[in-house]
Amino acid sequence: MSNVSNGKRKRGFVSYSSSEPTCGPSKVPSTASKPNMLKRFRAHVPIGKGTPKSPGHRFYHSAESDSPEKHTADLEQSPSKPGHTLTAHEEFTLHSSSELLQCRMDERESDYTRLHDLNVFCGTWNVNGKPASSVQDFLLVDDPLPDMYAIGFQELDLRAEALVLNETTREKDWVSSIESALGPSYVQVKLVRLVGMLLVVYIRQDLREHVHRIDASTVGTGLMRKMGNKGGVAIRLYFEMTSIAFVNSHLAAHQEEVERRNEDYHEITSRITFGDDSGLADQRVVLWMGDLNYRLNPRGISENEVRTLAHNDFSALLQFDQLFREHEAGRVFEGFHEGPITFQPSYKYDPGTDNFDTSDKTRTPAWCDRILFRGENVQARRYRSHMSLMASDHKPVSALLKVPYRVSDPDLEKAVFGEELFNIDRMTNNNLPSVCLSTSDVDYADVKVFESHIQCIKVTNTGVVPCHFYFVSRTEEPEPIPPWLTVKPSSAVLRPGASMNLTLTVSAPHYLLGELNREPWREQILIFHLKHSRDYFINVSVKFVPSLFGVGLTELAWHSSAVSSTSLIDLESLAGRTTAPRVMDVGEASRTSSIWSNGSVLTSLTSCTEPDINCPPRPLWALIDAIVERGSQTVELFFAGGRRRDLMKMRDMFSVGHYDLSGICIHSVGDALLVLLESLPEPVIPYAHHQACLVVGNGRQAGHAVAETLPPIHYVVFMKLMAMISMLLKAGRRSSSMLSLFSNILFRFPPSDLPGGKRASRDKKAVQFLMYFIGT
Repeated sequence: MSNVSNGKRKRGFVSYSSSEPTCGPSKVPSTASKPNMLKRFRAHVPIGKGTPKSPGHRFYHSAESDSPEKHTADLEQSPSKPGHTLTAHEEFTLHSSSELLQCRMDERESDYTRLHDLNVFCGTWNVNGKPASSVQDFLLVDDPLPDMYAIGFQELDLRAEALVLNETTREKDWVSSIESALGPSYVQVKLVRLVGMLLVVYIRQDLREHVHRIDASTVGTGLMRKMGNKGGVAIRLYFEMTSIAFVNSHLAAHQEEVERRNEDYHEITSRITFGDDSGLADQRVVLWMGDLNYRLNPRGISENEVRTLAHNDFSALLQFDQLFREHEAGRVFEGFHEGPITFQPSYKYDPGTDNFDTSDKTRTPAWCDRILFRGENVQARRYRSHMSLMASDHKPVSALLKVPYRVSDPDLEKAVFGEELFNIDRMTNNNLPSVCLSTSDVDYADVKVFESHIQCIKVTNTGVVPCHFYFVSRTEEPEPIPPWLTVKPSSAVLRPGASMNLTLTVSAPHYLLGELNREPWREQILIFHLKHSRDYFINVSVKFVPSLFGVGLTELAWHSSAVSSTSLIDLESLAGRTTAPRVMDVGEASRTSSIWSNGSVLTSLTSCTEPDINCPPRPLWALIDAIVERGSQTVELFFAGGRRRDLMKMRDMFSVGHYDLSGICIHSVGDALLVLLESLPEPVIPYAHHQACLVVGNGRQAGHAVAETLPPIHYVVFMKLMAMISMLLKAGRRSSSMLSLFSNILFRFPPSDLPGGKRASRDKKAVQFLMYFIGT
């Protein structure tokens, strides 16, 4: 795959010829002053969950893709290449004939619309937690200036408060810097932030009236696949008739984590959902920017040679680019393109200089910061880095993109609408919608934690009118689909004769593991509702496999006792245990607490050989001991996330009493520890003891006195964890981030309606309580 620019072949995703930007739409053709025959319908049309995702959702499905994740079905390709959006007729959805009318109008979109171009600036910068600075040399580099700006930052704030509480003052500072550079000619359309990922969109003031249906979404893929230190944020808007989605993402770090970066990408694309229940696949244009963290895997050349080539021979290095290879293999960014890369790697530099990293780690230069795009006839007019900005260890990267959009001609639209309405009126309206489901029974066997099991049901429209389906709840159930099941798409419209796949994915959420261990058999009747027609029933039966993830500390100790006695307890029987085998009484634990708090002895609770002597929860001990042994020198421990295959391996090892974790990635070990703690039915600090721990007076002695009132096994585990944390902090790990993280997990406060200030006060008290036990 190659790019062509100025007659030279460039490495990249797709071929484009470089062209100078033209002036943007100095005046967008306006439809506001012309009458529209459909306004009289709008007051009568309910828009909500019971109606199609209108306006803007694709009501029919084109043959552009047969992937069920993209909500598409096998249909003949319309010669007009219809898009996802509708105009004035979009809300005329009272009955099936109107849905057919929408399909017909989509097919003939080119008959009543005209294409125009929008110049869009997309910029990305990982600011490495640095304070706000001038961005004029970043944003004001095009003449004429773009019509629209989409600016994404990563690592806006590296402090613990940003990670745990999602609060930061840096957002305001950077936004002020942007607006100072752009001036009053631009207005903010939307801003969204998740921890350190900030995405903000601006548009020329004279074009603001053409923007509508603005929405945002966030996805965390960091710690336990939900924390926002990694992930993506998105803004979706419509410019006239065209939907445009902007995505700013920060994917997994480290040279070797290619697979994890790919997983992050797919997690973001599948979980981004806007208010009308549409996703990224439903948008006509997607512009993706961010610190994607893909590195170089140079083969046969030295680090010095890499750095030399990084200054002047980019094509020689791009053959080693991880993103290029993964995209070429079809593993990520399917359907996306990228402009030709004609700038040196954006990472990693000594802050304040243009010198590649000279620290002890000497990171290999890489194009971590990228901008990709998907959409018909979207083109990269310029793609560059901004070397003059030196505050961070990353250089900003930007692209000037030509984005086509459609504008409706009201007179033409009225004429086409009338023609199609007349044609549909001639059809009979006595035919109810009907479908055929390939099966109404779906069975899943042996679903284990950390796994996802997928099955598909083929839906075929066997009627003569479009059919709109969605799932509805039974009277006694709040949601139509249980939390352990996802169905995609959950709502769609099929044209007559069209087929598509429903993808049913079963997995075990962490917060349900305890419940699924106690009741592993689950059955659900899904009500597949066909609008203006009958209901269909889909029976879903699942057998989850109990695991040690989701059992309580008492059950973990009983399991350890059984393993040490060479007679493994059936996991399903553990839920009935109400007392633990003898672990260590409070007095014994208290006598070791002062040693533990110094982090000098972490093996006071040793493995046992008899179930009635000293039986700690050995899976928990194995994870802690591995972290103590290997985690002190690990960057981003607990924050980078683990590998799914490692988590599955540990799950299986623990179930049969094997605890040698020497071959497991330490990030995966950290992730497993957090999942194990988070899935405990009762947190390490039980709910009944929260208040006493939060109101304890100042002083270590008072803190220890309160801790000794915990149930013995909870106290022992708590002290062991405090010893581990103390050791990690002394090794130089991020203290505030780690304390905030573990205070949330060890207390695991139930959801509450506390205002932000009171929640922050409570969280600070929890951190203070932990500090009594770590000697800092």
